Amino acid sequence: MNRLIVTLGLLAPLTACHFGSAHGESPSVPTEARSPRVEILDLVDEDLVGHVQASGTAAAIESASLAAPAGAVVREVLVEPGDTVTKGQALVRYKSDRIAAAQLQAESSVVAAETQASHAESELARLTPLAERGTISKAQLDTLQAQAKAARAQAEAAVGASRSAKAAASDLTVRAPFDGVVTAVYAQVGETATGGPAARVADLSALELTLPVHERDLMRVKKGAEAEVYFPNLGITTTGEVTWVGLEIDRRTRTAQVEATIDNGTLGLPAGAFADATLRSDIGRTGITIPAAALAGPDEAPFVWVVVDDHASRREVAVRPLPDGKLEVVEGVKAGERIVASRVSAVTEGPVTPVGGAL
Repeated sequence: MNRLIVTLGLLAPLTACHFGSAHGESPSVPTEARSPRVEILDLVDEDLVGHVQASGTAAAIESASLAAPAGAVVREVLVEPGDTVTKGQALVRYKSDRIAAAQLQAESSVVAAETQASHAESELARLTPLAERGTISKAQLDTLQAQAKAARAQAEAAVGASRSAKAAASDLTVRAPFDGVVTAVYAQVGETATGGPAARVADLSALELTLPVHERDLMRVKKGAEAEVYFPNLGITTTGEVTWVGLEIDRRTRTAQVEATIDNGTLGLPAGAFADATLRSDIGRTGITIPAAALAGPDEAPFVWVVVDDHASRREVAVRPLPDGKLEVVEGVKAGERIVASRVSAVTEGPVTPVGGAL
């Protein structure tokens, strides 16, 4: 009996093995493992982009210190720092007894000169028929014509002087020369202007960053290029656009001025702040680039997964880093081929399932 029990015990695992493999079935493999879902990148030969580093100070795109009329007294201050103003808006009004008196005198002179001119012209009109009948001589008529002409010239000169006096009076109001923000007010009611500024206005809707760029990098910077700008003391990063590339190189520093404009519509950035800028530049050649996420393998033997008919195969490549964070492929693949661009660690030799459109 003991021998029979042993025999049956040996047969039990064999029987279990037989049933576990019935009909030749194998353990199921998840679809994801057989064909991972990945993004595909079409390789193209493109212009390579580099970076040029420079630092500078951001300034308002337009600013002005507005002079006060010397000798005038501040009558009214209409704004304060931080106010938004429009072109032509009155900021500070002054008064001047001397200028006011000059304006009144000029206006009186206009009235007197116009009266004399009108009288001379009336006399000329009245006596001209007498000259035609010979009642008065031609010499007398010539004298009347000259007098009327001179009187009219004096009247016109008086009008010009009056306009100048009126303009001088209007200059007693300091106005905004453009749309902007009042950044400082120096005038105080009752004080006499001594020639200093009354107020300062700046257009801060955009900032202009002036950057000294060395001549060795200058030809790689193009107008319209993107600029990444970091304000280290403010902890703010933003973007701008190169709007000017200098045409003169300083003999001492071997640099030229490059200007980048930064949008500041929210007025979140102060003028005068120091900034570090990274300018996108033209490397001057073309090549194939891939994102770092598309590279697999160790540093000493990197490779990519080349995809043909949704089938991935391993291909060793040689790469070198680019300033914009991408990798340039210098050997191993060519333009027109396709590679896996995401989840490379999930890929093996075999089928893959592309997701989305090609990158």
